[in-house]
Amino acid sequence: MHSLLIDGAGENVLLVALADYMAKTEIAKIDLLKLDIEGSELNALKDLGDRIADVDFIVGEVNETLVDQAEFYNYLTSRGFRILWKRSFQESGKQHVHGLEALARLRPLSPCDQARDSRSAHRSTKTIANRE
Repeated sequence: MHSLLIDGAGENVLLVALADYMAKTEIAKIDLLKLDIEGSELNALKDLGDRIADVDFIVGEVNETLVDQAEFYNYLTSRGFRILWKRSFQESGKQHVHGLEALARLRPLSPCDQARDSRSAHRSTKTIANRE
């Protein structure tokens, strides 16, 4: 069970580990995994266990106050994922949430992805430099 409390009110929700769901429904591979689970992103990835190797691409949001970012990104990269981009949303200043895209390294980048990755790296560096 998981509970997200807002102003003291909450609702209990029954959880199912993604690896268990994949086994039960005979899903062999996930092309795109969308994560937006209010601070449980790292737990969801860890619950995948070895099945994380069956995920090609991850996109989502990470709540910076609820998730240890270093642990989250180290977990992804240690399992063969390449972080394509990570950036805060303009409206997320008070919420401390950022978006991300991660690609399994086993798949070569297409020329389009390589160009986008290069542009994203340039923008991210520029954004960081402007903040300093």
